[in-house]
Amino acid sequence: MEKSKLNISVGLLGFILCFSTFFGSYIPAILIGGYILLREENTWIRTLAVRVLALLVIFGVASTVVYLIPDCLGVIQKFVAIFNSDGFSIGVISRICSFLSTVVNFAKTLVFLGLGLTALKGSTIKLPIVDNIVNKNL
Repeated sequence: MEKSKLNISVGLLGFILCFSTFFGSYIPAILIGGYILLREENTWIRTLAVRVLALLVIFGVASTVVYLIPDCLGVIQKFVAIFNSDGFSIGVISRICSFLSTVVNFAKTLVFLGLGLTALKGSTIKLPIVDNIVNKNL
């Protein structure tokens, strides 16, 4: 397998990029992805970096939307409580959003685990939505 400028295989560098998404929020993945996009010449690893960064954005947006639902309902609940002391309960919706958040985090873990393990072999998983984004921007 081809070597990167760090003198490790591009597959291992891709593995490190994918598994960096599990540690330290988004900062390690952004730093490693930025390095790859600025310094590496291998098109496969550059494409993988764009895919990983695009997936981070997609999963981040999905998590934000899920967490935004109970927040919006909480605002409505507080507003209704001003005029009516009874208000209404958002407990069930909060539990549904908590479940959806768990599903999004589980899917994120599975996708990055799969991408990282296939990167060690120098291949990749086909993700049509992300591939369309990558093809338009790379």
